Amino acid sequence: MQTLMNKSSRIFIAGSGGLVGSAIERRCRALGYENLLLPRRRDVDLCKDVSRLEALGWKAKISLDEGLASTWNWYSGMTQSEARLSRNVKRAVTHG
Repeated sequence: MQTLMNKSSRIFIAGSGGLVGSAIERRCRALGYENLLLPRRRDVDLCKDVSRLEALGWKAKISLDEGLASTWNWYSGMTQSEARLSRNVKRAVTHG
């Protein structure tokens, strides 16, 4: 398996208290990543103030427009079963 990041890389996990975020945190720790940034929701509002993210050490690697375009291209290329799974996970996360 190819390693995408150094084990000492700082990894920001938004929503680490939720279902998906906590699963990502557990997987990162199992793979030996320990430098995890795990802000609580009340500490960081991802929609309003990126300066709070920057204070935690986060820095954007691409612009918002590039990220949205990339996400759109990825999502539109999904198969129907992948899209259904994605919707079900989102529903489980948002409705507990």
